[in-house]
Amino acid sequence: MKIVSLLSSKAREIFKEVSVTELLNPNFIIDNQILTKRDIEKLSIIREAYELYALDSLKNVQIGSSRQMMYHLEKIMCHYKEEVLVVLLLNTKNEIIKMEQIFKGTVNSSNAHPREIFRKAVQYETARIAIAHNHPSGDSEPSEADIYFTKRMIACGELMGIELLDHIIVGKGQSVSLREITNFWS
Repeated sequence: MKIVSLLSSKAREIFKEVSVTELLNPNFIIDNQILTKRDIEKLSIIREAYELYALDSLKNVQIGSSRQMMYHLEKIMCHYKEEVLVVLLLNTKNEIIKMEQIFKGTVNSSNAHPREIFRKAVQYETARIAIAHNHPSGDSEPSEADIYFTKRMIACGELMGIELLDHIIVGKGQSVSLREITNFWS
């Protein structure tokens, strides 16, 4: 079933030439003047369901490198309009047990706290974790806050016996692995 078929006949006519990928992209602009309130609500629910599906589709993927992690995360996170922080919970084989959104911020900030991240890690009996967040501006250069937060996460992980493998910053078309560009893990 095509997503468009769930919408009103007016919306189906408007979106007949629009691909499903475009429609699911949160940056795809939907004119509130053209669509009904019900169509806008349906699209919002569909997009949210797709995002959950995309997050869940990473389950059991084995992570072998930061590059591989970035590849998977970019597909999911590069279109977010707000800053979002996710944690990848990994088993002893570096297979993703679960990927979960921990925080959702504004267009340029997210108030993340290590206790929320490690609470999930303990809940799922995780061997190690990786964290990632996006920069909606598209610039994947780490900020001072990103660097401070990464150091804090490494220290917390050492105390808890849950290693932080990496902190990925997802930008538009380019992501950065803090493990690759810093010496925090030496």
